[in-house]
Order: sequence, then structure tokens, then C-alpha cells
Amino acid sequence: MTVVRFKNLNVGRSRPSNKFQTHSIGNENLGSWCYIPQGVDYSQPYITPLNAPSHADLPKTLLVTCGFDMLRDAAHAYGLKLTAAGNDLRYAHYDDLPHGFIQMTRHSKRCLESTLEIARLLGEALKKTRAAAAKR
Repeated sequence: MTVVRFKNLNVGRSRPSNKFQTHSIGNENLGSWCYIPQGVDYSQPYITPLNAPSHADLPKTLLVTCGFDMLRDAAHAYGLKLTAAGNDLRYAHYDDLPHGFIQMTRHSKRCLESTLEIARLLGEALKKTRAAAAKR
């Protein structure tokens, strides 16, 4: 099971949801500077999965997007590529929530409810994976 948690799916692409970008650096490097050494090619598929030559035969994926998220459009595009390649994708979109809402559960009932839903979805997927492995 893959839980998509990419700092950047969007290197080198401008998308409408980039308007939610509030950092002073360019969106193409959003957050990447935190964990990728300077001088590394950010467009490589391990950093920017949209650039992979193939999206086939990937693990089950839970992809979560939000309406107010600078990565929303790139994540949606990634989900489309996963689906087109025949992967098992569970896509949850929260149109009324911002990027990072999982960290806001103490302050927002809606954030808490959505986070609990994601935990449930992940739990269900892991149970199915465990059950399938036990049958082998």
C-alpha cells in the first residue's frame, strides 16, 4: 500500500492550484530544498513522480487532495496517470480543506472528521492487504 505523501509532484509545471503557494521560493522547488541536496535534478521520477516513464504496476495507493492546496492539481494529474495505468487507487478529495489539514484536527471539527476518514480508509486497505497475504 502506498500512501502518497510527496512534497512535490509538480516540478517544472505551472498549474491553477499553484496560486495557493505562499512560500517565497518558486513552486518548482516547493519544500524540496528541505530534503534534497542542492544540485540534484528535481525532475527525476523519484522526486517528481509525474515524470516517471511508466506508472504501471504500482502498489495500491491512497491519494488525498484538498481544495486549497498548491499541490492539488499535480496530485490529481498523478491520480489520473495511476488510474490510466490500471493501478488500484483510492482517491479522497476534500474540496473545503487546506493543505496540511491533518495537523489542524485540534482546531477544526471538519479537519478531525476528514482525518478520521483517511485513517479508516487506510485501515480498511491494510486489512484487505493483510487478508490477501494470508491467503497466499
